Amino acid sequence: MHQAPPRLLFDLTGVTFIDTHGVDVIRDAYYALGSNDRVAVCGLGPHLQKLFILLGLVGRIPTYPTRHDAIVYGALD
Repeated sequence: MHQAPPRLLFDLTGVTFIDTHGVDVIRDAYYALGSNDRVAVCGLGPHLQKLFILLGLVGRIPTYPTRHDAIVYGALD
């Protein structure tokens, strides 16, 4: 029986601060699960959005404004 590879959605809604260890967890999951949209992030507030842009994660790891958008547009197919 073929099992689909796991998918992981980090819902950061309400998170106002994330340190390097938190970013490392997200980035490590992205590399471990592959770059085929297996890892996504949603709910980035303005400060986290800026951080993800500065770190070059936006455009590499799929980001969605809300959990609903992530589910509807494919993060958890």
